Formats: sequence, structure tokens, C-alpha cells
Amino acid sequence: MDRMSRDGISAEPVVPALVVDASGRFCPGPVIDASDAARQVALGEVFELITTDPGSWRDIPAWCRNTDNALLVAEASSDGERQSGEQRYRFVIRRDR
Repeated sequence: MDRMSRDGISAEPVVPALVVDASGRFCPGPVIDASDAARQVALGEVFELITTDPGSWRDIPAWCRNTDNALLVAEASSDGERQSGEQRYRFVIRRDR
């Protein structure tokens, strides 16, 4: 599993206020979903975005930088549950703006 961690991670697990499953959607779908999710949560709250689009690995961190929201966690892993071998990407984002 690949993982990127950003500033703001505490030792306690973060419980997201919203989980968005954008699996099966391709660019610009996951970015639009992240933008929509940020509008649905309060300032300072966290949301989780799950995608299968390989471009998300670049696009979501760039979206966070461009919108001044905090990327707390980015993980990439294979989807073992369905045994499809499909790559899944998980992002935990805090709305800072």
C-alpha cells in the first residue's frame, strides 16, 4: 500500500463527517465530487473520498493545494475484497476554506 501523510494527522483516527465513493468515475468526476463534498461539510470538518481513477493520485492533492484544503491522508491499495485487482485510492481531506 502506498501512503502519503500530511501535516495535521493526529495519533487518533479521524472520523469523516462525509464519505464519498467516486469509484468508477474518471476525470474530472473525482475532483468534482471532492468539490461538492467540501461544500457539504462545515469548515474544519473532514471528508473521505474513495476513487478508482489513477489520475486521482495526482489530481486530488493538486485540488487540495489549489483550494487551500488540507490533504490529511492519501492511500493507494489493491481492492482485495472484490479480488478484481483494481487499484483504489483513499483521500482524507479537511475543509480549511
